[in-house]
Amino acid sequence: MQNEYIELIPADASLAEQLAEYYRRNREFLEAFEPARSEAFFLQHIKGKSWKRK
Repeated sequence: MQNEYIELIPADASLAEQLAEYYRRNREFLEAFEPARSEAFFLQHIKGKSWKRK
């Protein structure tokens, strides 16, 4: 799904680095809306671990 402003694509482990970068760039803003995140959370996204289903 997309329009001129955004494109939505299915989540995939190959996007882990981009997602981690998004969280890092927006960390301060997201604090008001997201649960508290440890440094390990950001490292897991970089390594793609948060995408793996259990």
